[in-house]
Amino acid sequence: MAMATTRAMETVAMGVAPPKGKKPPTGRDPKNDPPPTPPNDEDGEEEDGEDEEAQEGDGSNRQSKRDQGRVREAEKIELLQFPQGAQWRARRSNTLQAIVSAAGRQDDRAHHWIRKCENSDPDSLDTPGLGWISLDRKLAAALTRISHGEIGRVLTQKSTIELTSGRIVRGRVLLALVFRCYASGKSGQVLYDMNHLQSLVMVDNNLEGFHNTWNMVLSELTFVPEKSTLLFWYFKQIQNFKPMAEDIAHFKRAQWSNSSDYSFDWLWVASCRYLAQKTVRLHARVAEPQSR
Repeated sequence: MAMATTRAMETVAMGVAPPKGKKPPTGRDPKNDPPPTPPNDEDGEEEDGEDEEAQEGDGSNRQSKRDQGRVREAEKIELLQFPQGAQWRARRSNTLQAIVSAAGRQDDRAHHWIRKCENSDPDSLDTPGLGWISLDRKLAAALTRISHGEIGRVLTQKSTIELTSGRIVRGRVLLALVFRCYASGKSGQVLYDMNHLQSLVMVDNNLEGFHNTWNMVLSELTFVPEKSTLLFWYFKQIQNFKPMAEDIAHFKRAQWSNSSDYSFDWLWVASCRYLAQKTVRLHARVAEPQSR
């Protein structure tokens, strides 16, 4: 009986909650606990280093390492209207720069991603790749907004085919079609081919303008003609150009003396030398009134 009473009293004592504000006894002395370890300074130094790097420089761009690699893509891509064939070379650069800028990346991956449109088959660009879907859709919307004429018909036809198949047309696919339309011999636009090079004419003795057009046409050809062919077409346009009468006379004599001066390269260099001398004389006349 006494043993049962003792167990009951121990049970009641174990179930009694300790008073508020006091912890139950743990059976150990806090004085014997080891001292707390000092905080690790490596994490703090790393964070301080990030803040210091973010505040270096002139203070105009205080950006942490976490934000430097973040992609901030533009809401939409702004492209210029499709030009005629003669203006496409300059407009092509503007188009690529606008797309790369809209990507908002800190590297050149967008440049390599979009340059595939120049030489790749359009159907091979149907998959934008991981992380490029949003930019690809914005590119498709931008090209659709400015499409018109023959190129617009090609893009609309491609978009219709994709929608009929239950798919969305890809932006890079449309841009690859645009590059094809402007490529030599691929479109009914005013494109540069061998016949166009042959039809070039120097107007009003404007040798500089003729040179610019000549260079632009050659840069768009799929292959460069032989030097003998270039010589025939080029000499036909400048043979009566009076400011270069002495050079042209020397060139004609070189033909009969079997000299190396009878070549397209020599005639081209002579023309460039005349244009350089003309520019020097023009600058001298402009500067002469100021020196008085």
